[in-house]
Amino acid sequence: MSLQSLTIQHFRNIEQAEFELHPDINLIFGENGSGKTSLLEAIQYLSSGKSFRTRNLSPLIQQGSDALTIAADVTQDGLKHRIGIRRSSQRIIRRIDNINIPNQVEFSRLLPVRALHPDSHLLISSSPGLRRRYLDWGCFYLNDNFYKHWHASHTLLKQRSACLKQGNTSNKKLISSIDQQFIYHAVIIDQIRTSYLEQLKPIAERFAKDLIKGFESLSITYHRGWNSELTLQDVLEDSIQKDLRYKRTHHGPHRADFSVKMNNADVKSTASRGQQKLIAFVLILSQLDLYEEKKNGSALLMIDDLASELDQDHQQSFLSIIQSLNHQTILTAINPKLINLSGWNQDGKMFHVKQGVIEETVVSRET
Repeated sequence: MSLQSLTIQHFRNIEQAEFELHPDINLIFGENGSGKTSLLEAIQYLSSGKSFRTRNLSPLIQQGSDALTIAADVTQDGLKHRIGIRRSSQRIIRRIDNINIPNQVEFSRLLPVRALHPDSHLLISSSPGLRRRYLDWGCFYLNDNFYKHWHASHTLLKQRSACLKQGNTSNKKLISSIDQQFIYHAVIIDQIRTSYLEQLKPIAERFAKDLIKGFESLSITYHRGWNSELTLQDVLEDSIQKDLRYKRTHHGPHRADFSVKMNNADVKSTASRGQQKLIAFVLILSQLDLYEEKKNGSALLMIDDLASELDQDHQQSFLSIIQSLNHQTILTAINPKLINLSGWNQDGKMFHVKQGVIEETVVSRET
């Protein structure tokens, strides 16, 4: 996959931006508040329908505008596609090659994106939801059947929740019927997630060794969302009274999580924020490496304000890793001199952003 060009209108502080990207590396620089992060956020929104900065999507529309528009030319498997999205306060219109698309899934398939940013440490320190989304990103792209089972399980979970909220014990028969379908999809989701993490572990350990000083060992433990010694059916039957009391389902793939240990210490409780950020970087890079291996293709890696995230030593190790991955990359920085690309042996492009306006400039590989 390669993101060839991007057009943005009325997205945060970007009134109008249009530029063509390089298939290898792209460096975007400008002062704080100039619109660098908004450019990355727009790409993320086009890919996933979500922002890495906020859950509230209303502020994405530029103040004083009725709607935002993002369009891009994407090449995948030798075919070029035009994708675009227009969002107003009332509706969302998505199109691929001038055909209306009802949901976000096909956009995500055409534009796989991973972002590293100042809040990346939350992948380690925050709630299980972020880690599930991390897992499901990889499962979505590497297993063609994953989304079907994931979507079905979420639909059934909503139906089950609706029954629980009615608070009527006579609903037990209906809940039991829902459970049979829910269990079927849940078990498959669990199998796909387990397989994915097993493939990811040795890659993460290799990257951690290259990037983290004092590294000795890395372990990732998957928690599937219910007692591993029992079947999900047994667990749901045992917890039905609790589920009815609290009006929610306490066990299932929607409760899955994973934990990480480095040098035999739990990183969520013992690692510093800087260490947690490095481990999050390792996990994301591992996903991209596995994606390249299994899909025989590339994704888009975006790194926001790399210079503030990593010192010079870590920067060089990090840049060496991402160059070996052969994924299209976008870096942002306040000043291009803060990013040392002297060792980068591929061509690239450089862009300057000021007050939401982006212009291509001359590439410099000097430190």
